[in-house]
Amino acid sequence: MTTVRSQAFDHGKSTEMLETDEPNLQVARFPKNATCAVTTSWDDNDDANMEILRILDSMGLKGTFYVDPGNPGARWAVGNGLTESQLRKLAKDNEVGSHTWSHRNLRQCDANVLREELTRSKEYIQSITKCPVLGLAYPWGEHSLTVQRAVQECGYLFARTVDEGSTTFPPLSPYVWGVSVQALARPRLLSRKAHIYVKNLASDWCKLALKLFERARRTTGVWHLFGHASEILRKPGLKDDLLQVFRYVACREDVWYTTNGMLFLNEMVRRGVRISRSRHDGNLVFRVEARFSPETLPYEIQVPLRLVVPADWADGFNVEVTAAGSGRFAMGRAMGQTWIDLFGSGVKIEVVREQSV
Repeated sequence: MTTVRSQAFDHGKSTEMLETDEPNLQVARFPKNATCAVTTSWDDNDDANMEILRILDSMGLKGTFYVDPGNPGARWAVGNGLTESQLRKLAKDNEVGSHTWSHRNLRQCDANVLREELTRSKEYIQSITKCPVLGLAYPWGEHSLTVQRAVQECGYLFARTVDEGSTTFPPLSPYVWGVSVQALARPRLLSRKAHIYVKNLASDWCKLALKLFERARRTTGVWHLFGHASEILRKPGLKDDLLQVFRYVACREDVWYTTNGMLFLNEMVRRGVRISRSRHDGNLVFRVEARFSPETLPYEIQVPLRLVVPADWADGFNVEVTAAGSGRFAMGRAMGQTWIDLFGSGVKIEVVREQSV
């Protein structure tokens, strides 16, 4: 029988630390122990993003909207820039990131202009949405080592490029994160992006999107679609193609649908997990704590962290929980697994596999 007790760890009793095998209690790659993650991102200060939001919501997908507030409207746009009310709506169940303040080419900015472009946008969006701005999308995908360092110094966790073809996560550098595919009417045979189509043996972006989605599922990767709202909505056939792709990837129980920022937060929390294994009174004891610096995030964000209990344990374990602040946990079963989800950095748990079981 599984029992749950809320209490502090008892550090006063002696334990025998086990150094031999890896703990049987596993940290899942993604929440829900999903086979892959699906995310989307949308660039520019464009009120057509509200139609993209409606589409995403209708299919259970998530998006990150990278906004340049100092631009009156996107270069593709047939409408207007986003209002403060619309920004808040985008941030409510999805995410708003920075696309700089005025869509400048950051490689061409001096140090002062570069910092202003990065900080002014971030501070403005946060003041309107009351949500943290975690990521940046480089205008035109242009960046350099100097720009990357400035982005990090200005408090961004990651930055997105426009390089296609990737399903691996995390990237080698969080400040040079590519996408899987751009929703864009192509092929453009002389484009610098055309090699992606050749490399992946796909003749158009839809086929490439589906091919990379299946790759992400096989490799526990991330499928990331990127686009511009007005371009998709006004070009004949492009919206229909997008809907076709979305219908293929949506509504799957083994997929985690999330924002760009939550991907990086999940990885940060996963890497901060510490599991110690010991024996106490003949019982096998796992102590689990998720640690990351509170200075990293100025806001309280709860990132679900899934621990998968070995299948042969069935109900034969106890869980003792120490919660601090807004930290909490949940337990349950899904897809043949017993699991424990931790939310927030204030939760510590002790899982005891009893000898008598």
